[in-house]
Amino acid sequence: MAESPIGMQVFILLGPPGSGKGTQAKNLSRFFNLPHISTGDLLREQIHKKTEIGKTVDIYMQKGQLVPDEIILHMLFERISSSDCKKGYILDGFPRTLAQAEKLQVYFEQHQIEPLVFNLDLRDQIIINRLSNRLICAK
Repeated sequence: MAESPIGMQVFILLGPPGSGKGTQAKNLSRFFNLPHISTGDLLREQIHKKTEIGKTVDIYMQKGQLVPDEIILHMLFERISSSDCKKGYILDGFPRTLAQAEKLQVYFEQHQIEPLVFNLDLRDQIIINRLSNRLICAK
């Protein structure tokens, strides 16, 4: 098990949409009793709470643009600093960019965290089948 010197367990699940990151993150979360953290969920929470970050994020999302890394990283670092993350956490689909990965690497080095990283790799046809069967809200 990948643990830091202070016993923290951090899991990172990477892979394309439809590869099962969210499902496996939920399973790991229940098994290890660790928070499941998805940056998409963090973004939606900020929008729902109508925070300043949420208002900014909503503008990007309404335009179909990517939210800048600085905002994503700020939200993530704030979230993983929460008391419920002291024993560890599971990152679902983060990092998504090289810049995010580099900042996360620096954070881990500063906090002496050695994450366990899983890259979920599936054949394209399996992913296409899975995504084709997902329910989509008309709104």
